[in-house]
Amino acid sequence: MLLAAILAATLADPLTSSQRAVRALEKSLEAHGSPDPKVTLTIRSDLANEGQSVKGLGPFEAYPMEMAVVMDPPKRLRVVSRQSIAGDFTFSDVLAVQDGKGFSLTPEMKTWSEVTAEPPILNRYIPQRTIRQLLRNRSSLRALDEHTILSGPQTFHLDPKTNLLQRVEQVMSTTYGDALRETFYEDYRRTAGILLPSRMRVRTTNSVHGTFENVYRYEDVKAEASFGEKDFVVPEGYTKADYSYRAQFAAKPLAPDVWLLENVSRTTGQWSYNVLVVALDDGVLLAEAPLDSATTERIFDKVRELLPGKPIRYLVQSHHHGDHLGGIRPYIADGVTILTGATAKPLIEKIAAAPYVLDPDRQFRNPKTPNIETVKEPRKIGDKVVVYNIGPNPHAEDMLLVHLPAAKVLWQSDMINEGEYPENAATRSFREHMARLGLAYDTVVGLHGKIVRLP
Repeated sequence: MLLAAILAATLADPLTSSQRAVRALEKSLEAHGSPDPKVTLTIRSDLANEGQSVKGLGPFEAYPMEMAVVMDPPKRLRVVSRQSIAGDFTFSDVLAVQDGKGFSLTPEMKTWSEVTAEPPILNRYIPQRTIRQLLRNRSSLRALDEHTILSGPQTFHLDPKTNLLQRVEQVMSTTYGDALRETFYEDYRRTAGILLPSRMRVRTTNSVHGTFENVYRYEDVKAEASFGEKDFVVPEGYTKADYSYRAQFAAKPLAPDVWLLENVSRTTGQWSYNVLVVALDDGVLLAEAPLDSATTERIFDKVRELLPGKPIRYLVQSHHHGDHLGGIRPYIADGVTILTGATAKPLIEKIAAAPYVLDPDRQFRNPKTPNIETVKEPRKIGDKVVVYNIGPNPHAEDMLLVHLPAAKVLWQSDMINEGEYPENAATRSFREHMARLGLAYDTVVGLHGKIVRLP
């Protein structure tokens, strides 16, 4: 029924439909109170993250998340957030904007970056801002009825009795195939004329992981905004973030027949992505398939430029996290042998079979069964490469690395992230395994960060 209604709204007079949507959203904005509330609040959750868990297919462990917001629009905003994932990784951020100028701090690295805008993520947590943002792009709006509004891949449901934002549905293409994310705003409470939910519930459904939910709790809500003297001053001891060392998707030679495809996503933010390329006698070995299929296709083009006529025969997939294997489907489509741990194998098989109707790739158009070889003991490939599994690691149950004995190059992922994240429990586990294995290397590279040349 919903699909039929969406089709009807799409075919209806767009001007009339858009006008109806605008009227409904304007009424909703009025029901919520101030469109730009002055407010102080804290949002807390225990988050299960399917893309960053110790296990590949769950159940997923939960880690604390906290976001403290102080808003005095349109002049001042300060957001302090902190979230953890498996393996002693904590991601903190302090964002402060005043009169259109500000900074973002990364406490783990003691770095800062200039910012000039408020973070879009706030629109998700504060319904008034969601609605205000929709009204800024009125031509994209369509009304299914007076309480159901379409905007692109999102459907917004307003409560028929109160006109408050009740639910948002979004269909999207993800690492795990086509997915539906539903956001529920529940138990609204009034604070000095402002209505805010007391909790936000986010339900995600895909064919790989099924359905799971995270709940965000709104606490310490006050209709006021107090700032400290130094809230809009970069603290002492912080340096400006500098990622000028990164190439922009360039092949950097590490040794004869060995390259690093550096910064394949051409990012300018904290986390970059690199891929190892090794020329073998009968083909090519790559390490890691980050991000998505489109990124992998660009990597394949680069490898063909670098090594024309040599087929890609092996992919080493260090572990199962989403940003590391989001680009694995073209390897499956080409029949490449995927070397990985036992934890990742069933996950990769599910990803291979997942529907990608929203963003079809070669694997969707012509499905293949993945060619997976699990690695537990050291695995030699030709006379250049040895693959080791040094799991369990605090970050993931299995963790593969690539050693090139003659070139003295070591490839790893998430255990050393030079220039992007400090050492942690995952790093300490890695160093313990290196001491036990006694491998000889003078260059360390990985999916994230810069090349490390040892003295």
